[in-house]
Amino acid sequence: MKHPEYIKNILDIGCGKGLNTAFFAEDYPKASVIGVDFSEVGIHKAQENYSHVNNLSFLCSNAMDLQSDKTFSLVCAFELLEHLEDWEPLAVKITELSHKYILVSVPVGRMRAYEVEAAGHFRNFKRGELERFFNHHGFKTVKVFYAGFPFYSPITRDLLSLAGGSHGLSGKELGFWQKKSSLLLYYLYRYFSTVNWGGDQFMGLFEKVEE
Repeated sequence: MKHPEYIKNILDIGCGKGLNTAFFAEDYPKASVIGVDFSEVGIHKAQENYSHVNNLSFLCSNAMDLQSDKTFSLVCAFELLEHLEDWEPLAVKITELSHKYILVSVPVGRMRAYEVEAAGHFRNFKRGELERFFNHHGFKTVKVFYAGFPFYSPITRDLLSLAGGSHGLSGKELGFWQKKSSLLLYYLYRYFSTVNWGGDQFMGLFEKVEE
């Protein structure tokens, strides 16, 4: 999604340390970009890392406390809704804060134990669930990906679950060939995340229906 003429301001909800938010600020240099997160540690780190970016700012706040009288061309929420016990109020808030586009990503499919214990998920979404929700709240579906296969797929996630999820990572410094292999896997993952070949990762772009 480019259309820079339509993107005047961007809100990234649950921005954490601001990595994705900074990507948007770079891609849309004429837009005002704001990252919001309730984590003081995350916002402090984001401000520390990206203070040099002129069109980028960060706010420590609960997104539900944001005033809906100020709306944005694009509202993003990446890997956020699955962490909420009751996700619909925030999703409604997202529709109120956007006057043009919404971009969200969530995991879908069967949820493994490590996703609850290590990742803090309350749910994985069902296929079509978010499309139906945003369509019902006045946003049409522009583009949807169910992507990530074979990396973010039932097979790989079952293997990760058997390995103990994130607890299976040693945290040790990677060797030369490990770094090369990790880089190759990273680029393969990025590629398979942009082709709609199936998988357990959802990314959806929605546009507000003109009244």
